[in-house]
Amino acid sequence: MALKARAHESNLRSGGAEKRDERLVLHAVDLSPLVEPFRGNGKLSLRFEGLPPRARFSNGNRAGERAWSLTPEDLPGLSYVLAPDTDIDHTVTLRVVGLERGDTLGVQTVRMKDTLGTATTAAPSAPSSRGN
Repeated sequence: MALKARAHESNLRSGGAEKRDERLVLHAVDLSPLVEPFRGNGKLSLRFEGLPPRARFSNGNRAGERAWSLTPEDLPGLSYVLAPDTDIDHTVTLRVVGLERGDTLGVQTVRMKDTLGTATTAAPSAPSSRGN
């Protein structure tokens, strides 16, 4: 028991508790216009690369360091989740992949500020069990 108390006290001194209590910012995002040109190509995967640190989407899965994969089925009700200190005016790379043949159908730079809707603040961040 004393060991747990010391670990907790050390965590408080190092600022670890502050990071756990950080409130994330959720931005409604509409990515459907980006997918529309590729709709006739069968099953698609949307891979977003070059995300800011700690950024993710509310659906889909982590696809590597600062990358996230979505499918068109993930898009309704999608939120872009950012740390509160992240500037929304940044770009990411979108790679659209046709899953039937595994070929890249298109690559484009997306200015995220142009795709975002209203922001809301979420509960303190907690470890995610999806794709991490």
